[in-house]
Parts: sequence; structure tokens; C-alpha cells
Amino acid sequence: MSAFENNSESGADENLKFHQVDSKWFRKEQEADSYLHGSFPEGCEIEGSSMVLDKTYPAESRLDVVSVFDVACYVMSKVKQCTTMKLQKLLYYCQAWYLVWNEKPLFRENIEAWANGPVIRELYNFHKGLFNFTEQMMTIGNPNRLSDEQKEDIDSVLNAYACRSSQWLIDQTHSEQPWREARKGLSPNERGHVVISHAAMAEYYSSLYGQEQGEE
Repeated sequence: MSAFENNSESGADENLKFHQVDSKWFRKEQEADSYLHGSFPEGCEIEGSSMVLDKTYPAESRLDVVSVFDVACYVMSKVKQCTTMKLQKLLYYCQAWYLVWNEKPLFRENIEAWANGPVIRELYNFHKGLFNFTEQMMTIGNPNRLSDEQKEDIDSVLNAYACRSSQWLIDQTHSEQPWREARKGLSPNERGHVVISHAAMAEYYSSLYGQEQGEE
């Protein structure tokens, strides 16, 4: 079992101490390019319920089209096995904190506010029907598209969140403003597909980071 896949809750505070996330701030770069809101990058096609990614691109030439599948491949290489629900929440937090640290998204796909928390629809369509998930089952995506800095940021998020259980992660996202705002007007178990905006994530988690920094 990976060191990341440890669901022990002993000694955990009711709320996550956000200073657990590595406080290293990387160089600020320009805002996300317009491609982030466009169609899927070339080399991708939808087949049935899953996206099939062409893995033939050299890593250094495709860093501008990182997908959630590329990030999921890297995450699974670290945690080795987890529930599909937990993978979805880890990717949500990777996106959220990357927005805080770099002022641009980590991956291009939207995150929707579903009843069980934030979900990336494209990834859900890939693992639909599965409960447990392993590194070997992540058969699409290419982690080599990620830069070293992207990997460092993801590692920082995993260090803070990957030890948590699936239920803890669900409960945590349910307690936080971005998901709650996107679910306004819906009953707890009602289906909803409102996108959690990048702005909502960046604003909320930036404020938490600032609070933790002020307490130190």
C-alpha cells in the first residue's frame, strides 16, 4: 500500500489545516489561454462514454493541453489504489490549489457540483460502474505531459489530502463554499451539473491559505 493511501483519521482536526499543503509558491504566469474554454485538443476523440487520448505527442510539446486524464495518471502512480470517488475529490483539490498557486487551471475539463461532491464528467464516464480503482486501470492519459512544477504542486496536494478517506473528502467538499454555492436550490440528493467556476475555487481557497499564513 502506498504511503499516500492511508485512511487513518487519528489526531485529525475537524477541519483540514491548510498549512499542510506545501507553502512553496511558484512563479506567477499569465492567465489561462483561450484554449482552456474551447474544444478538446487535437489528438482526442470521444468514443462511447470515454475519451481516448493519443499518447504519441512528445511530452515537451504538449504541456499546453494537459487533460484531467494526464493528471489522473500521475495521481494514481502515487496513490496506487483508491475509490473512484476519492480520485475525483483529489483531482478537485489539485485543480483548486493549482489555481491558487499559479493563477491558471491545472487541467482543462470542468468540475461539476454533483450530489456526492465535485466530479469531472469526462473522468466519471471513463470509470463509470467502478468503485475501487488501481493504477493499472488508468489506461488513458500521459503523465509525461506534466511539467516538474506541476508534479511538485500535485505532490503537495496529495501530501495533505491523499491520507484522507473518501467519505472525509466528500464531507469536506460539502462544507466548503464552491460546492455549496453551485448546489444552491437543489435538495441533498438531487442531480445537478452546475460547473464550479475557476473563480469560485481560486477565491475561496486563496482566502483559506491567507488565514493559515496569518496564524503561523
